[in-house]
Amino acid sequence: MKVLIAYYSKTGNTKQMAETIAESIKKENLEVILKRVEESWMEK
Repeated sequence: MKVLIAYYSKTGNTKQMAETIAESIKKENLEVILKRVEESWMEK
């Protein structure tokens, strides 16, 4: 199963939280895709 975590962070605090959540999910042997919201909008 894949899990997408999309985040927006001006100061870096939300990025750190998203990375912490991603690490927890990876420990459950799930695939994590971590992207900034800006990157998500650019993809086709």
